[in-house]
Amino acid sequence: MLRVCWFLDRPTAVSEIVPHVTLKRRRIYQLLETLLSRGFITKHEDRYTLTDELTGLAEFAQTVIRYEHQQRARSLLAAATVVWSGPNEALITAQGESLDTIGNRFESQENWSLTGIPRFRDFGLDLFAAGAPHYFYSELRDEVTVEDVIVHTLLAEADTRNLSYCAVLVAAGDVSRDELRHSAWYYRIEDMVEKLIRFVETNGKSRPDEAQYPKWEDVTSLASQYGVTV
Repeated sequence: MLRVCWFLDRPTAVSEIVPHVTLKRRRIYQLLETLLSRGFITKHEDRYTLTDELTGLAEFAQTVIRYEHQQRARSLLAAATVVWSGPNEALITAQGESLDTIGNRFESQENWSLTGIPRFRDFGLDLFAAGAPHYFYSELRDEVTVEDVIVHTLLAEADTRNLSYCAVLVAAGDVSRDELRHSAWYYRIEDMVEKLIRFVETNGKSRPDEAQYPKWEDVTSLASQYGVTV
């Protein structure tokens, strides 16, 4: 039940829940019908959402699920911190560690994958990865997509460096705009990703008025350093 409630602080269709939980579609419908019959949620067309009086139920579900992921991550590294968590997936940062010091502590475990900037090399950008590494836990899939890696990088820190790297990858890589937008919806950073897409597709003309946003010439210069055309 908590894994379904995680989604219901905003209008959500069953088709949007199914890819992100281990529950079967039929079971999701059963749980939603139970919540609906008890007056916990409302339904408009094909979308369900918690009533105004019970929006705290989604926050409770998200808090419990985040705690579960935190405990799992800290069983491998005491300083691990959850950056984002979903019903059956989580993004964590290995605070105070580097790729050299942490080795394969996470990747040797089932359901864990390295993500963020070190994974850009898998998609044509062999970038220098400084700072604490990030890992993705998933009970749903074995690999992260290029769209996930972009969103994970922005979730880790949407600073000038990371925005520049993501802009280069979006501009030069085989990145599906639809998949990127869906990932942004799931990870709840739709506005941030939409700004990035517009920035790239207008060659920097639609640059957000935000101090951390790179200039387009800086993006093209970075791309040329790595032999990439944008």
